[in-house]
Parts: sequence; structure tokens; C-alpha cells
Amino acid sequence: METTTKEQILKMIRNALMDKPLNPFKDIDFDSKILNEFTDDAAVVFAKKFVEEGGKFFYVESKKEAEEILQALLKENHWELIQREDSKIIQVETPPNILSQANAWVVDAESLVARDARIVIATNTLSVDYKEIAALIVVAEYSSVVNDISDAMKRLKDKYGKLPTLLSFLKMGESAITK
Repeated sequence: METTTKEQILKMIRNALMDKPLNPFKDIDFDSKILNEFTDDAAVVFAKKFVEEGGKFFYVESKKEAEEILQALLKENHWELIQREDSKIIQVETPPNILSQANAWVVDAESLVARDARIVIATNTLSVDYKEIAALIVVAEYSSVVNDISDAMKRLKDKYGKLPTLLSFLKMGESAITK
């Protein structure tokens, strides 16, 4: 009796599953870091890379100073601002009914990734079409700077208990938000 091609393939799969080869890579270390550690503080590394890629970076020591710099930026660039009401870091007065004329958007970052100057923003924070605005102003605290994306993901999981359903990874010079 002749076997069909389908039966031959299924027989090969069954034999392969029954006769598993030994793992030739028994001594792999999955726990050690792959990437080099930074010689500078992670916040300094982030700031340098972010500026090298064309971003503007301001380090401030108080909320009052941050609000003053933000107001100066808005005035200097003739931007109208959409202020997120849920911003936990900075508050700036936003005139009512500004949504239709706004061209600057303030968001709180979940993490700033030093390795590649990426900004991580979580669910529903960026609900405007970023291509339609002149500036995306990201506000973050020093504690949100992490070395790598894996650290950012761990930080999110620790903060929320599970990962948010939507994450945006923003990077200077990229034409689209990576979701």
C-alpha cells in the first residue's frame, strides 16, 4: 500500500518529535547583560543622544522652573498648547476650546531609554495625530530614565501590574510612531 505525501510528512514530524536531539548549547548564560554598561549616568547618556539626534533637552530642578521654560518655549515659537489634564508632572494654564488651534502637545513620558534616546509613552497619553502638531513636548522625571527598553518594560509592568495595551516608542527623526 502506497502512502500519500501528507502521511509521509506527518510520519517525519512524528519521528522528529519522538527523537529529540540533545541541546548542543547547554552552557548559554541567559542572565548576564549583553550590552555594555554606561560610563556616564543614564540621564546624561539620554540627553546627549537626544540632542545629537536633533531634539531639545532641558534639565530643570523644580516644577516652577519647568513651567517657566515651557511658557517661554510656547511664546518664542508662537505655539498654542494642549495641556493634558492627567499630567502628573507639570501643569500649565490652557485656554478653553484650544483643541482646534493647538499646535503643541505636552505628554508625560513613562520612560526615557538612554541606550537609543527613545521615549516610552503609555496608553491613551498620545491621542492626537502627532503629524499635525508643530511640537511634542515630553515631560519626565529623573527617575523615569532607564538604560534599555527591557528596563522600561519592567518599570511599566511594576507600575501597572501588567503592560498597558498600547505603548508608543518615540524616537527623534523617525517618521512614524512605533506601536
